[in-house]
Amino acid sequence: MSEQTPAEISWERVDAFRLARHHLSHQRPSAALTSAAADMAGAQAQLLPAAEISLWARVKGAKVGDVESAIWKDHTLVKAWCMRRTLFLLPSSELAIFTRGTTRRAAYHLRYALSRIGSEKELNELLDHVLEALKEPRTRADLAQTLSKSHGYKIKSKPGGGWGNRSQVPWVELRKASIPVGQLFHIIAARHVICSGPGKGNESAYVRADKWIPEWKDVPIEKAEKELLIRYLRSFGPATLTDFALWAGMYVRDVKEIWAREADNIVNVDVEGWKSSILRSDLTELKEAEIDRPVVCLLPFFDSFLLG
Repeated sequence: MSEQTPAEISWERVDAFRLARHHLSHQRPSAALTSAAADMAGAQAQLLPAAEISLWARVKGAKVGDVESAIWKDHTLVKAWCMRRTLFLLPSSELAIFTRGTTRRAAYHLRYALSRIGSEKELNELLDHVLEALKEPRTRADLAQTLSKSHGYKIKSKPGGGWGNRSQVPWVELRKASIPVGQLFHIIAARHVICSGPGKGNESAYVRADKWIPEWKDVPIEKAEKELLIRYLRSFGPATLTDFALWAGMYVRDVKEIWAREADNIVNVDVEGWKSSILRSDLTELKEAEIDRPVVCLLPFFDSFLLG
């Protein structure tokens, strides 16, 4: 990172810069739904209506039907786990950047599974079967049935519906351990890119990105990490290394490595005493950023502008 004297920036400039980058000071036209999702580095979507409101706030005339068509008909938007292993609504053309860029976080699930099973060979065989099954959208129940009927795995119902939920869910039985079938979606995501497909009733389904997204293009992990950092600073800068780590859901030690690779393209700024950083290419725009009219925005729970 450059050792030159940090540029002094006011909070008013920072506010104007961030509002503009999120299209909250001036909305995008209705045709810009996908690019708006990209510019905000994804809309958090564990509650899809919240993501729809996030896009409505940024895109003039956006309707719920537009978002649903983009997801289920055109496949130009997709839902997938990425930052903090939370569901985001993302442009399908950039899905690999957000998922591969957070592979280090997804790998926590893989290491946990290996520690439970104890056999890398046995885990790999199971994941190969999961990957094959996800050529089509599969719910947790679908995947359990496929593993049982097609590959002979024993499936048992046990408590495991998530934090505070003691409902019975399917677990796949291995020689020395058992794993919730729903957890397999997170584990496979450490090696491959998956996204949401059409669910059944209240149960979500997941599918391989290369089978769901037209003209799918994968991205190497190191390149994806670089692009993820760039997109973060474009949307949320100025920011610190720790800010990026919290947003991505990764350890600071991992983020330091990613940040260091982009050091030549990042400059320090001083925001009224707060030491932070911005992309070198964005510094001039930050210095000149202004809000030309009062801005009042309705934002939902978990809006990216509030969490980034």
